[in-house]
Amino acid sequence: MAPSILVQRILHTRVKHHLARFLPASLLATLAQLLLIPERFLLATTYHAELAHLYGSPHPHGRLLSTQFSFHLCPACVADTRLLKRTLMWPHLHYCPLHHIELRNTCQCGGALWPFSGRASPFTCFACGLDWGALPQRQTPRTRQKRERQLGLFYDYFLDEGTPRRMEYAVEILRRHEKEVSMLSWSEHPDVIPYRAKFSLGYLVGRLVQAGVAPRDVLPYW
Repeated sequence: MAPSILVQRILHTRVKHHLARFLPASLLATLAQLLLIPERFLLATTYHAELAHLYGSPHPHGRLLSTQFSFHLCPACVADTRLLKRTLMWPHLHYCPLHHIELRNTCQCGGALWPFSGRASPFTCFACGLDWGALPQRQTPRTRQKRERQLGLFYDYFLDEGTPRRMEYAVEILRRHEKEVSMLSWSEHPDVIPYRAKFSLGYLVGRLVQAGVAPRDVLPYW
């Protein structure tokens, strides 16, 4: 595939799906060839290996992490290391786990931030040229600190130690918790977690935190 065609397909994917989907494996392999680097280096910037272990699948789809994704960044991470860390992919997170400041998706000028743009230098706003590292750094408010910490702990646990069995156990803990809180049967409870083959990790973690389930509550007994 010609480099120009590859770039067009990547940009088409970005625009059409609003970064809610991940590049298919075929495009990833072609991109690795274009950049003259091993494909495993590109995969290391994703959660491919972790999702494969968590879901027991050698070829996990990116939607198993989240079915939706909006680009945002930590100004301090950009200023310090000029990196966009893969933890930015964690759903429901609104503050950087390292610097504890608000993740930004818009520039001070009001323009949306995009990871790729042919109209701007890397790490700058395509509309006004502001360096992303110069964006305001707003600290995590106390009312959000516990929620953000719980989200981070759950993602660390599932992505570092997760297995299909541990995920099923966490789902069962959540079902029991919501059943006890609601005092209703599964058919009567409108928000009970449904029975289906697979959930995205983001969906499960969001429901666990919303229900007030702590990370220690889903640790297996075996």
